[in-house]
Amino acid sequence: MESDSPYINGTNKLVAASSLDFLLIEIVPLAQSIVQQLIEDAGARPGRPGSSSSANGGGAGGAGGSNVSGGISGTSSSPANSSMTADENLDDVYYRIEGYGHRVGLGLSQIFTKDRPWFTDQLDIMKFVCKELWVILYKKQIDNLKTNHRGTYVLTDTQFKYCSRMGTAYGPKETLRRATPYLWFPAGVIRGALSALGIDAAVTFDADQLPKVTFNIQTSPT
Repeated sequence: MESDSPYINGTNKLVAASSLDFLLIEIVPLAQSIVQQLIEDAGARPGRPGSSSSANGGGAGGAGGSNVSGGISGTSSSPANSSMTADENLDDVYYRIEGYGHRVGLGLSQIFTKDRPWFTDQLDIMKFVCKELWVILYKKQIDNLKTNHRGTYVLTDTQFKYCSRMGTAYGPKETLRRATPYLWFPAGVIRGALSALGIDAAVTFDADQLPKVTFNIQTSPT
């Protein structure tokens, strides 16, 4: 996929790669700490971003899923007042991480599109995510973009930066379990970037062949 991005050659270093690394390193333990603290303080399922009981504030989308794939909805829901299972703990951690990514994607998309003509269609917006936003964040393009031209898009990064650094000494399943929290962030970035450009979308990811990660995007009918 050829790029016409002014950021591909590194001449416009407007986002520090090390800053993003440090942010991602801190996001996962931060989300875990917040959820654990809310459990200890309230003895109930903690509030998610966008709900009235949330300590985090901000309108992120919902997150839920398994260790193999992640699902993100475009709306928030209020938490139930019940004791949490381990899976519910993870769901709330993932929800918050996705919310952080959403806000980053929202802001970056607004900044890097403010001086350019408005996009003419959804495919052009997806190409912006693949060719420019991904370069800004990860210094490479998405390797493959597919669409059925009916609102479904599949973005594949065959060597996703942060997963390529993860060792496989624990075995595929354990490596995937450890990698999953970090994949909520780029999924949120995609949803946030699309939201800033007027697209309401659900984003899921598949990562059963790390470091290859596939992001599946289903846009809402306009």
